Amino acid sequence: MNFNSDRVALDPQPQRQQRVALEVVILGHCPGGVDVEYLFSSPQMVAGIEGLGYAGSLEVLRQSPLPRQPFYGVPLPVRSLSQFQSLFPAVQRVGKERYISRLAGDQVWLPSAVEDFFMDSSNAVNRKLLWVISVDETQGQQAFLPAERDDFLDLSNSSAFTRALAIPRVGLLIMPDLERLQIPSALADVPRLRLANPPPGFLPCGEKFDDTHRERRHSHEINRQPTPHDFGEILPKMLRTLSKWRPDIQLLFALPFDLEQRAERPQPSASALHAIAQMRNSTLAPHLYRVQLTYPYLRSARRSLISSSALLAGAMASTTAAQGSWRSVAGKALAGEYQPYPLLPQYDAARLRDEAGIGTLVSHRSKLELSDERLPGGVFGESAEYARSGEIARFIGWLRRELEGLGLQLLFEVDPLDPRPMMLLRDFFTRLHQRGALRGRLPEEAFAIRQSNDGESTLLFEIEIAPAFPIDRIRLVLAQDRLEIARG
Repeated sequence: MNFNSDRVALDPQPQRQQRVALEVVILGHCPGGVDVEYLFSSPQMVAGIEGLGYAGSLEVLRQSPLPRQPFYGVPLPVRSLSQFQSLFPAVQRVGKERYISRLAGDQVWLPSAVEDFFMDSSNAVNRKLLWVISVDETQGQQAFLPAERDDFLDLSNSSAFTRALAIPRVGLLIMPDLERLQIPSALADVPRLRLANPPPGFLPCGEKFDDTHRERRHSHEINRQPTPHDFGEILPKMLRTLSKWRPDIQLLFALPFDLEQRAERPQPSASALHAIAQMRNSTLAPHLYRVQLTYPYLRSARRSLISSSALLAGAMASTTAAQGSWRSVAGKALAGEYQPYPLLPQYDAARLRDEAGIGTLVSHRSKLELSDERLPGGVFGESAEYARSGEIARFIGWLRRELEGLGLQLLFEVDPLDPRPMMLLRDFFTRLHQRGALRGRLPEEAFAIRQSNDGESTLLFEIEIAPAFPIDRIRLVLAQDRLEIARG
């Protein structure tokens, strides 16, 4: 924001933040390029990029003669909406997107998704970190998917998906523009009244004739849009890559619409639901908990259609920072003035939840809520209902990263006979039990740690925990006291 005829400009520089509990990475389209001058004026941002090993990419960008350059595949740490808008100043003023659909419109979704992520009225908004990775629009869906050539140890020729997984403390991955590309271009809302094309005529200059209805174009004038990719092909690719390199990361993704208009409003994809059912009976079944699917999409007065992934990711990051990763965001009013589109009848929402493991978005007292953090598969392949809760999967992922960080701290500081590692682990899990992350009346009932030595140089810890799981169903038994009725 500028004042006094642009002589005074506000340059948002977020203060140095404490470590973020749940870092999120977003892949999407950022047309217009990155503002080179602003990027290098932020030492904190430059240090974050260099810390991931992209110093060479920064040097190439520094030598660029143009003020704005595409910066594909490089993670950019963003801590506020104003910082993102300063980093990509032209992203809201670019022309129409290459992919245009009747429902999703002709604009990219990433800028709106960043706004949704940082849309929070709590103090936790100051403890959010969003890694933004821009991908090339001309590559379509392929720019979001992992490739066979990907090497986690050599990211120079790897896809943006694998580069996102290489960020050490990321726990959640969202791709709103991939969800936009998966919306069939021909799908429409409730059809408008079709008026006959008026006969040509001449009108006086200065008189407007606009009834909001355009003449229909001929078939050869319509730009044919590509068909969405098969959901049963792209999801297994991402799940296999996640299970191979980063089993602690969750993918937040919207269930796509059906390709054909079978009703007045768009319907959930029958082929995607069939693919999920098939994956439950395949080798991918133990890995299905790494994706959290939601339905439907969102709509507001400002946006005709948008994904819910960024809004939910922001709520999860805030809840994790304030209460812990084991706390659910289900049943809580989400920020903004969104409403689900299309509205789901209660029967359809229950069917998606129970049969496919889809978290449904509902409107409760004019506020948007996620009805349940449901997963299509159980954590570690368990079939119990509580194991299919998103907050448990998020807690297990967070626990992996915390224990790995603790192990790295102790790697060169202690010997196998030192009692400090056991003391630190017991203190760590005791505090988790006190905060409600583990169930059990006493800490001894919540976790167990066994230590063993392999020779004289290797220290092994076997840890068992009992995560606190949500109550999935409540059964009420109504009994009639016939004796009291007879006496009355």
